[in-house]
Amino acid sequence: MYIALILSHMAAFEILYNFRVQIAKKLATLSIGYLQNRATGELKKVLVDDIEKIEKFLAHNLIDIVKASLMPVLILIYMFILDYRLAFASLAPLIVFFLWLFIIFKTKALQEITKVYSKSIQRMDSVVVEYVRSIALMKIFNQDANRFKNFKNSIDEYTQWVLEYIDKNSNFYSFIISFISNSILPILAFGVYFYFQKEINFITLLFFLILGVAYLKPVLAISTLANSIFITYEAVNEIDNILEEEEKLKDTEKKEDFENYNIEYENVSFAYGEKKVLENINLKLNQGEITAFVGLSGAGKSTCAELLARFYELKEGSIKIGNTDIKEVSYSFLMNKISFVFQDNFMFSDTIFENIAMGKEFSLEEVIKAAKLAQAHGFISKLKDGYETIYSKSIALSGGQIQRIQLARVFLKDSPIIILDEATSFFDAKNEYKIQKALTELVKNKTVLLIAHKLSSIQNVHKIVVFNETKVESIGTHEDLIKNSNIYKLMWESYIKTKNFGLKGEY
Repeated sequence: MYIALILSHMAAFEILYNFRVQIAKKLATLSIGYLQNRATGELKKVLVDDIEKIEKFLAHNLIDIVKASLMPVLILIYMFILDYRLAFASLAPLIVFFLWLFIIFKTKALQEITKVYSKSIQRMDSVVVEYVRSIALMKIFNQDANRFKNFKNSIDEYTQWVLEYIDKNSNFYSFIISFISNSILPILAFGVYFYFQKEINFITLLFFLILGVAYLKPVLAISTLANSIFITYEAVNEIDNILEEEEKLKDTEKKEDFENYNIEYENVSFAYGEKKVLENINLKLNQGEITAFVGLSGAGKSTCAELLARFYELKEGSIKIGNTDIKEVSYSFLMNKISFVFQDNFMFSDTIFENIAMGKEFSLEEVIKAAKLAQAHGFISKLKDGYETIYSKSIALSGGQIQRIQLARVFLKDSPIIILDEATSFFDAKNEYKIQKALTELVKNKTVLLIAHKLSSIQNVHKIVVFNETKVESIGTHEDLIKNSNIYKLMWESYIKTKNFGLKGEY
């Protein structure tokens, strides 16, 4: 028994390892857009909770099921040796039990309930993550009650599933348990008949009555594990859904370098489901220039940049780098050519050095040089352990400081294409000027794309592309657009008013 327990745990952990590796490999093939659209709690449930359920079943429940199954099999064999007719009579409860399991697995109503269970757990996980992350914000805006209500609602949803599950299964489950518990009735009926027909003696009848109860007792133990079987079955389905997910990037092994790093959008259209966000976009971004995308929220500028990095699979039109369609080169090769700074700044729980180097083999001197260009060296040097400081919330880096670390990653990677999505939104005027100066030096032989709301940061770029309602409204320099683009002129006037806005509301 002890050896079986060890082997079952070893097998369970091996299967868990393989599952997690397979899921990790699968997630790497899915578009970044797909991952962005999945709730954190949803992926956490699959990667942690569902896999742990499988581990529990394989390491513990499966042994119980094997133990519970082995004894009935041995007893049944012996019963068939004694008298095959009474042995068949004793099989009736067992047949009903397995028929019950079959019906349970095939019943659509129960399948729907298990899906609701899975979704309610996902929602509860997501709400818990959101609730914990937003406690400080909730307290500031006195929204504890409202957010706690969301948290409570997710728990209520799970409770409702439990009640529905009990309601739909309690009567049938009770019937099965009662039927199995009275399993000696068929044996008693046939046994008494055969006894009076002088076909068996009293000892044989008594023996079968005892064995009939003994072999079905372990079956009752299996029935109590039915809930674990259903939950494990649903967990396997959730994992399978990710592994079978079709929304993956069509990749190739081609790694031939581009002729140049001029970028061209040709008749590009894109939609999130039914919602069109880009329509017939035709653009050229030249190597050695800084191009800025501007527009009102939801105009499509960020999506247009994300398509260049293949966050989503493009289905209409094409995007070319140096006359080569980005779909025709390896995704990893493409990623080596592009640096992307996101609006949402992310830091790993690792040293500042590793957060800049991102696992690549760079020297400390190279990392420091990149940090200086990003105006980050000053505050990093003042940290207790400098570049060896482990990042955590406790070291209290500001939003602007984290953005500068993100920019240091870009300067260090030194890729020929750079995409900055609101990369200077947290900078003060002094640091923003220094970063703009560094970018001007960086742009030599590179293609730089800025996505901006702060129009002050793009006045001196080579080209500005104005997006409006899924389309490109106009293209030009700052001076050209002030004269020729009503939307850009309106945005600029709004920016000037905001800049000059006083506390008394004076302009």
